[in-house]
Amino acid sequence: MFIPKDSADGEWKSVRKAIETNSLYESIAWEHARRILVCPEDTLSKKKFPNFKGDASIGISYCVDDFPTVARIVRELYRMKRRYRLYIQAPYEIGGTSLDNCVKLIKETDATLAIVSIEYIHRALDGKSHISREVRTMNGRDGKIPIVILGLDERDSLTAIPLWSWAMMNDKWHGKEPSICNDTPLRFATEETLQKALNKAIDVIDKFGVPGYEE
Repeated sequence: MFIPKDSADGEWKSVRKAIETNSLYESIAWEHARRILVCPEDTLSKKKFPNFKGDASIGISYCVDDFPTVARIVRELYRMKRRYRLYIQAPYEIGGTSLDNCVKLIKETDATLAIVSIEYIHRALDGKSHISREVRTMNGRDGKIPIVILGLDERDSLTAIPLWSWAMMNDKWHGKEPSICNDTPLRFATEETLQKALNKAIDVIDKFGVPGYEE
């Protein structure tokens, strides 16, 4: 990359620092990710989005490696005019503020849509990642909010990961598999398949707390 010779000050100073700390590539990659989303990251504000529907606000839990598919799902939620919040956290970010934002995502919304992949589960198991914090927070809210899963990889490959238990997300899932809202993996799914799975997930969220409903 070529930068001006007189770039010690001003906006170029931050670029030089990013190059020196080997974080420039990640910064560019995530700015690109924000652009492919092409819709807001947060539609919870009734003032800004008065025509959006659904009593339950949806917090979206996901692995950064899966963002291209996550962006497709969020764009569909936006098209459906649903209230959601997506926290875009670059993979190189660490620290209390970033972790706190992940916890708030689960605590401050009325439902959690977990977009689960093999890598998502591996990070949930490491005990240190943002996802592991989100999963523990989900478990602390089980029974109080709907926790709904969309699978990006084959269902059997998710369930078979050593040491993983769906009960880590929800104590009610001890000894059984939760309902995953898609029969086929969503990573390379058609628009029709993705919409069908998301409609089913939204239906589960909307029926939470209705007499006769069982998560």
